[in-house]
Amino acid sequence: MLIFRRAKVEDFEKIKQIIKDCGLCDCDLERWLNNFMVAEEDGNVIGTGGIENYGEYGILCSVAVLPDFRNHGIGDGLVRSLINLADRMGIKTLFLFTDKAVNFFERVGFRKTNRSEIQENCPESKQLSSCPLSFIPMRLNINEFFENIKCK
Repeated sequence: MLIFRRAKVEDFEKIKQIIKDCGLCDCDLERWLNNFMVAEEDGNVIGTGGIENYGEYGILCSVAVLPDFRNHGIGDGLVRSLINLADRMGIKTLFLFTDKAVNFFERVGFRKTNRSEIQENCPESKQLSSCPLSFIPMRLNINEFFENIKCK
């Protein structure tokens, strides 16, 4: 059975391994572990993602699903769980950087933006300073996300 839940301290090593295996930066995992979610199937953590929290602004980070579990909606479920978490945390705008998943994030509702907007609102972000300039910055207005959500 697949569940999405908040990460626990005992998930730390598995989260680190998934992030490493998927070739992503860990976005200061030790600092933000309390803001991470995991996808768990039959007791095994198979995906993860987190949020750097800067008040009304946040950065979605390290969204990763193990290769054997991709293309089954798990990444989508993780991102939507993280958007819900961001909303509960009072975040109004969520940013991210991606190099390969622009289309995926656009389907969720993210739109391309520029680094200067992220720099202005999240200047302490490790991701901002370490993400290659070739990565595309994106943003999501959380209120608009919930206004536009379509349930089937």
